[in-house]
Amino acid sequence: MKKILRLLGLLAFLGTVIWIMRDRFISLALPREPDPPAFRVAPHPPLEEEPSQDDDLTIIKGIGPVYAARLEDAGITTLAGLAAGEAEPLAETISVPTDRVENWIEEAAFLAGFQGD
Repeated sequence: MKKILRLLGLLAFLGTVIWIMRDRFISLALPREPDPPAFRVAPHPPLEEEPSQDDDLTIIKGIGPVYAARLEDAGITTLAGLAAGEAEPLAETISVPTDRVENWIEEAAFLAGFQGD
């Protein structure tokens, strides 16, 4: 009787192990698909036209299309040009409060530092 109980216990143990690992056994039995071929992509040809030297001043907080057009009319089209400007005369020229122009100049100087200008 003890031998039968031991045999039943062993069979139950094996059944439990197989039940727990059934997903692993199934995945081993399934055929695997081959990896897709790797394709080489040709690099993009260089652009023929030279990029514009003007910067997009609208990346500065508070400068939208209207203020960007006013700055362009005042002769400022780059971040470095805005960073080199003086706040009071520029504020009078484009009809904007001086403290706002000071903030623009600070941010333009910060951003121009990343461009290497």
